Amino acid sequence: MWDEGAGPLWSTGDGLLPDDPEWLERALGLSKALIADLLGWLRDSDTAHRHHQSPQQLDERADQLASRLQVEVGSRFNVRYHR
Repeated sequence: MWDEGAGPLWSTGDGLLPDDPEWLERALGLSKALIADLLGWLRDSDTAHRHHQSPQQLDERADQLASRLQVEVGSRFNVRYHR
């Protein structure tokens, strides 16, 4: 997941994946709700100081997003969040 200026998703083989909502829905089969939450987390991570979220809070959100992502992609991919 997140690296400042990039993200929200990375692939071991392909590197940074597009953050275009249409691509995420079409290529990965993600729901619009999850896509919105992933991109919201990315936005908040870039501006954490303005949203008053600590790194711990952002990590907790990321853990929840990773779990949701794993459910949506099923066994096609192995999802991990690296802090």
